[in-house]
Amino acid sequence: KFYKDVLNAEAEKLFAKISRSASCQETKDTIYAHRKDEFIAIRSEIHMNYNRDWTVKKMAELANISPSRFFCLYKKIFGVSPLKDLCITRLQRAEISLVQNDYSVERTAEFMGYKNQYHFIRQFKKKTGITPGKYKKTKGAQK
Repeated sequence: KFYKDVLNAEAEKLFAKISRSASCQETKDTIYAHRKDEFIAIRSEIHMNYNRDWTVKKMAELANISPSRFFCLYKKIFGVSPLKDLCITRLQRAEISLVQNDYSVERTAEFMGYKNQYHFIRQFKKKTGITPGKYKKTKGAQK
């Protein structure tokens, strides 16, 4: 007897949910676009000061958000975690430094922000396939 009324009420609820969802998505997209510019600036800060003792917590403080939220947004925007991105930058700079400067591997690791030179050597070898010392000898000789 009341099926038409029930169907109309359910249809109205469904349309209200769809409407709220669409406007909510627009708000998320706007916030995401605003945050993207902010995160690009933060990423530049991190990359320019790659030798600092960065943690996700310290990076998140630049954005005034929690470390977990920072991690998620950073990975969503750049496609890589913040610490992995920092590691890539450090290793790229290390490659250049090893060829252009006459510093030891230990000193290069220190300049790149590594507290442990063996950790630096492992990461460098994982990226390039050879140790920093061998890289310095082969690439430095080609210079």
